[in-house]
Parts: sequence; structure tokens; C-alpha cells
Amino acid sequence: MTTQTQSLVADLPMLPSGSVDEVITLSTNGPWKTKSGGDLSVLFSFDSYLFSNFFDYSRNELEKLPEDIRGLRSYRVSNIEKGKVGGLEFHRVRSEILYGLEGQVRLNCEDVYGGRRTLQINEKNGVLLPPFILHTYTAEQKSDLLVFCNTIFPPEKEQLHDTYSKDVFQELQKKYRLLDLV
Repeated sequence: MTTQTQSLVADLPMLPSGSVDEVITLSTNGPWKTKSGGDLSVLFSFDSYLFSNFFDYSRNELEKLPEDIRGLRSYRVSNIEKGKVGGLEFHRVRSEILYGLEGQVRLNCEDVYGGRRTLQINEKNGVLLPPFILHTYTAEQKSDLLVFCNTIFPPEKEQLHDTYSKDVFQELQKKYRLLDLV
């Protein structure tokens, strides 16, 4: 981890961090038969409020990065075997939308204040995760996930990845607890 990255992860955010109560559940619709006889399934839809919320960024957090990472990308995580664990991370800038394409995963969320929430993700639903939420999923069946992010991800530029470990998250939680004592 670079010195700049260490400094970044040690900083408390200027604005209050999100809580697990701000994790939004989303639902899918369908399938319906189309005129062509195919099946139409709406993977996700959300109103303009959620849309603008998804593309809302902390100016303070963005200014800590050497380049602007705002954007839109999507990726698929395929063939997650039953019992496998993923995530174990949080983001300072990035919001994510996770949908189940196949199977089912249990998503454990935790905020910097110690709040916890567990959700199921399958073919009928998804979640919108704000920044500063530690998220870990466990596949309850063989599963595939579809993920949308409000940031780009240049693989060759580690300082722009905006992905931090559970250990870093726990250090941040300790700082919040110290603030509560003051």
C-alpha cells in the first residue's frame, strides 16, 4: 500500500458516513412474453431520485484521489460456488448495485457505527450499497452476480481502485468509536 493510500484510508470522511439503513433493496420484474415470443425481464429500474443518489459523490473524497474516477461500469461475477465468500471490502467513493442473475447469496453489511444488516440477493432482487459500507457475500447456492458501479476502474492504477479491506474498515470504526467518547 502506498503512503498516499495509507493516508487516505486513515482519514475520517468530512461528511457523516452512510449507515446500513441507507442500503436500498431493489426488485426485478418479469418475465413477460414479448411480441417475438421471447421472455422480457427487467433487471433493474429506479426513479430519478435513486438515479441522482447513485451518481452523488463526496467532493471531499474525490479530491483525495489523483484522478477523477466518476463514471459507470458493469461487470458480472460468474460461477460462484456454494459456500464461497466474496467482497470483504468497502469503498470511500463508489456506490454499487448488485443483482442476482442465478442462485442466491447472503449479503452481510456493516457500517462504521457498528450497525449490521443481512440481505438475500437472488434473481428477484438486488441492493444499492452506498460508500463506507463493509459488504461480504456468501453463496448459498451456485450463483452469478451482476454489478453496476458509479466509478471507473483502471486496473493498472492501484491508487484509483477505491477498494479497501475489512482490516482498514475496522481501523476506521475504531476512530468513530473514539469520536463517540469525546
